[in-house]
Amino acid sequence: MPPTHPLVSSESQRWADRAYNHVRALAVDIGPRPSTYEGERRAAEYALTVLTRAGLAYPHLENFTSGRSTYRPYTWAFIAGLLGHALAGLGPLPNPLLRGEGGGSFPSSGRASMMGLAAALNALGAWAFFREATLRDHWGRHLSPSGPSQNVVGLVKPRGEVRQRVVLFGHLDTHRTPVFYSSARWLWIFGQSLTGALVSLVGSALLYSLLAVRPNPPAPFPARAEGEEMGVDGHPFLGEGSSLRLLHALRLPLIAFQSWALGMLVHADRTPYTPGANDNASGAATVLAVAERLAQSPLDHTEVWVVNTGCEELGAYGSAAFLDRHGDELRDALFINFDQLGVGEPTLNLSEGLVYPIHYTPELLQMAREVAVGPNPPPPFPTREGGEEAGEKTPPLPGEGPGARSSLLGPEHPGGAYTDTWHVITRGFKGIILDARPAEGDLVSGAHWHQMSDTFDKVDLAALARAHEWAWRLLQRIDHSPSPSAH
Repeated sequence: MPPTHPLVSSESQRWADRAYNHVRALAVDIGPRPSTYEGERRAAEYALTVLTRAGLAYPHLENFTSGRSTYRPYTWAFIAGLLGHALAGLGPLPNPLLRGEGGGSFPSSGRASMMGLAAALNALGAWAFFREATLRDHWGRHLSPSGPSQNVVGLVKPRGEVRQRVVLFGHLDTHRTPVFYSSARWLWIFGQSLTGALVSLVGSALLYSLLAVRPNPPAPFPARAEGEEMGVDGHPFLGEGSSLRLLHALRLPLIAFQSWALGMLVHADRTPYTPGANDNASGAATVLAVAERLAQSPLDHTEVWVVNTGCEELGAYGSAAFLDRHGDELRDALFINFDQLGVGEPTLNLSEGLVYPIHYTPELLQMAREVAVGPNPPPPFPTREGGEEAGEKTPPLPGEGPGARSSLLGPEHPGGAYTDTWHVITRGFKGIILDARPAEGDLVSGAHWHQMSDTFDKVDLAALARAHEWAWRLLQRIDHSPSPSAH
């Protein structure tokens, strides 16, 4: 097939065809690849066969244990928070076990203890939520189911002495298909809910902490007239101090929000898995095709590690396990992640993070930009009609002018959520990620992110070809640069 882009060589196009076949094998022949389950295992065995036949050094599986749900740890966080709300509700309600003989009001010390427990449980929930969102261990993970997974690893030795190392990785597993990935509006609601969920847990912990320390702080509520009965129909909750009325006003929206979030998580954990052609058979296939090409044409002084990870969708367990095992020997390596390359234009992601952003290695990003541009500068821009004087070179509007297709990459963008690169950056390694963004539509409708419509027929061979050409150029640049990993 002729090259699908002016900057794609015929050789890169040939290897992109090979990647296209790998996508078909993963997304059609195997299909959905749930983390820790049979589909992911079959994908790993397929990748291992490809690397073995290509002649890579030491192709093997590296087993590890992973969680089985990306939503279950968050579920435990909200269960803790709602349990705290329930205990706080016991404080102001009549309870013969905690009231003195003959009735009387609920003891202040007993109510403070309940509020303290409520604060502690919401704090535990907030801690679990934050730790899970930043891909770190916490108590909720230990209460969630776990299962076996694996990374596929192989090496391509250079022709000469090893002067630097590069790690190429792309995950094999696929995600579930909850409703909040079904449209751009739902995705926006989901993004806002992440912030609101953490705020609700932290806010509840602070609220109950205040009420535990000062069960009855003064507040500007009108005083009851002398002789007026306490509360309504003698119910102590509605009349026993301004702090309880303040609690009643604030805790209900917190309970409602946490209950809604818990319901969404339970729903998400019961949805089917996507076939994952774009996310991420396209990235895993690109890694495999580059590995096959490297096996035939190794670099001069760069050792390349090829890794197809498992369980990225659950919290990047696979990349964490790989770094746990090989981090010391790869301390100076450069990590390049390939994720969702089958739809639209390949582009550089600049950051990621659910709670706070982390940013990728600047010098590696700059090198990635440079290799994406053709060997010759684009021709002069034409003068726009009704614009500047004849002959003046006017920068084109997006998509306009003969230089519009002079780069292998589309516009850069900040990312969201997380990828395997999270552990690379947070552990002090150097890394970047290449993904693709649809030319039309948003990430949901265009890229079919975490949807059942993420099928093989949506994958664009031209996008795979541009990604492969970029990857090959970047590897050549690294190989001929003076110790790029030491920059």
